[in-house]
Amino acid sequence: MNTPDIEIYAKDINSDIIIDWLTQQFEASSLNIDPKTLGIALNSTACITIQLPYKEHSIELIITPRAAGKSFCSFWFKSENTPWENDEACALTLLEENDIEIRCAASGWQEDEEKLSEQWLLLTQNEKKLIHWG
Repeated sequence: MNTPDIEIYAKDINSDIIIDWLTQQFEASSLNIDPKTLGIALNSTACITIQLPYKEHSIELIITPRAAGKSFCSFWFKSENTPWENDEACALTLLEENDIEIRCAASGWQEDEEKLSEQWLLLTQNEKKLIHWG
């Protein structure tokens, strides 16, 4: 069962990595992302909204540069109809070909969860560990 949405945070990511990753995960012929425009947006604080085709669905992706400090970019897939079962599965697809750091919730988010007790996964190609982040 898929989660209601997927959100991951990638450290020091660039537009080429993002476009390659999204092209591999979604129907490449339908993606309409300009690398130059995306690159400019990544150097700002403005959110970028993209509609991604997946099977019979359209998935809204909100990319938020500098979502956590200056280094982390957020990718929020606002749909339960993604290719992934959870945040970690999504993160692992980005790590397959990219040596970057990704953080995501260690388990599903719950509204009554204490902020201080939130557990995050820190993932790289060589490491997976639980951390407190925030």
